[in-house]
Amino acid sequence: MGETTARNLANVFGSIEAFQQSTFEDLISVSDIGPRVATKIVDYFCNIENIASVEKLVPCLSIINPNIETSNQDMKFFGLQIAITGKISPMSRDEVKNLLLSEGAKVTSSISKKTNYLIAGENAGSKLEKAKNLGVIIVDAVDISTFINDPKKFS
Repeated sequence: MGETTARNLANVFGSIEAFQQSTFEDLISVSDIGPRVATKIVDYFCNIENIASVEKLVPCLSIINPNIETSNQDMKFFGLQIAITGKISPMSRDEVKNLLLSEGAKVTSSISKKTNYLIAGENAGSKLEKAKNLGVIIVDAVDISTFINDPKKFS
């Protein structure tokens, strides 16, 4: 499972305990979780040894549970898919990504017809060309602060 899927699961279930007790139906209702992944998760938590491993691992981790009290509609980037490419400054890529995620964006590493925005830094390369061909809105990295504060200016 990748970072985006893990984040989606964390946002829906809020805790490892709730995630462990989820059903197949609970899981397939989560964005990006299909029947195959849902089955693998359910099967994983049916195994006593796997549960024991998770119980040993969790105390060793510094888990920050998502803030599930925040309304999704209050998030600036809720429902938007945003990709980042090239060298970003004055913020790091991770800082930009975390800011976008905290405001509800789905941050991806690739461009598709589902991508709403591409944040393009120095040496953007092939992702920039693909975004242009697909009609994705391109935000120059120098405008990142403006975009984060008021994304509607870029619609």
